[in-house]
Amino acid sequence: MLVGEDLLAALRSAAVVPLAGTLHRYVRNSFISLAISKRTEPHVLSGEWARRTGGRFNFPDRYNATYLALDAETARVEAERIVAPFIHVPIATRLQHVLRLDDPATRRLLGMSEADIRVEWRTANARGIEVPTQELGNVAQATGRIEALTYPSTIKPDGICVGVFPGRLLPGSYLELVDPDGIVRERIEG
Repeated sequence: MLVGEDLLAALRSAAVVPLAGTLHRYVRNSFISLAISKRTEPHVLSGEWARRTGGRFNFPDRYNATYLALDAETARVEAERIVAPFIHVPIATRLQHVLRLDDPATRRLLGMSEADIRVEWRTANARGIEVPTQELGNVAQATGRIEALTYPSTIKPDGICVGVFPGRLLPGSYLELVDPDGIVRERIEG
């Protein structure tokens, strides 16, 4: 994978595409229950939890990232790495500048293989080591032009995940938790 100024230049020239529709996330029941009992937002979309713990495209304590999936099944299997009861949360979405790491042409531009995306980050982070995908996320969100990345699921072979940088949403872009009963509400926008 490219690094440093080469990575920055490639990300500045990489094609970005819009993404709109419904994305999916599975959230631990306890998070939703706590939000309902306290009458607060559940922070499903804020990316605060991933900021604290890290994720595939963000090293801990650097910036917020929200991890979603294009389909409910992928979101479910990604969540089930943690043994806990979960609630399916559909997310109404409109993003304008999404980098498609699930596109081989984009990965070639970045000098990245699909195996690079699948690198195990949790163990490295526990040792204080940032993995290449986190460096990619760091540079991508720092450009200010990339709101999100799509990438192949590491659990479900045909699944596509989405890593969103909530702090980089552009005017007109948003994520909104869909609850037809209106009990749980959360929206973030650019």
